[in-house]
Amino acid sequence: MLRTADPAVRHLPSGRSRIQAVARAGHILRVLALAPADGMPLREVAASVGLAKSTTHGIITTLIDDGLARQDRTTGKYLLGEVVSRRALRPGGSVVRAAALKWCDALAARFGVSMMATVQLGLRVVTVYGVAKPGVGGEPSVGREISLHASAAGKIHLAFSTDLLHAVPRELPSFTSRTLARRVDLVDQLDAARRLGWAISDQERRWGVTALAVPVWWRNSEFLCSLSAESADQPMITGGSPNQALLSAMKAAAADVATSMDDY
Repeated sequence: MLRTADPAVRHLPSGRSRIQAVARAGHILRVLALAPADGMPLREVAASVGLAKSTTHGIITTLIDDGLARQDRTTGKYLLGEVVSRRALRPGGSVVRAAALKWCDALAARFGVSMMATVQLGLRVVTVYGVAKPGVGGEPSVGREISLHASAAGKIHLAFSTDLLHAVPRELPSFTSRTLARRVDLVDQLDAARRLGWAISDQERRWGVTALAVPVWWRNSEFLCSLSAESADQPMITGGSPNQALLSAMKAAAADVATSMDDY
């Protein structure tokens, strides 16, 4: 529940108090969303929302505790927190789908693989578009939840999202004998994904199926979604490294998808 330092609010009936506190918190978040890149000092936030500094500070403290706001340690100014920073303004799943579908279709046809575009939905990763390997029929179901630790797409989301790793259970579920069993091994692969810009899954979710995924960046700075390829018969991975032609094509596709959403 939101806290407030305003004595007047504390003496209101509890239901009304909660509603007023939530409304004030929402107002503060809207102000922070429009703040300069280096944030806003407390006095400006308070003036913008028409509250006393003590009241504003009490609400912001709770927002910080919940990851909705943050304070710059050097300047003391306040900004949106990582949980909400730009996320509400990012392109949604339908926009990502529209931007990614032509590339997924083209890559599937060119390389004979299945392709997916995935986005984060809460603490889950789901498909927003999928196309099956040509000649197979059907397509990966839209809205299907993706394994976080046993899929290439899931690893990309874990590597580049700030709030997903704690959603992975301490005991990693096993699907095949090649599924990562130790959390430390998963962390090592996520470090590699950040360094290399790609992730693989080598028969970790299903026997005989390998996958490769790359991130898509929004406005060159914020992770938005993943493009991933999957195959049961194409030589996608050799010696722990992906097929370079496919990787290059997927990175080019990711860059094009990102560019198409720059003005969103």
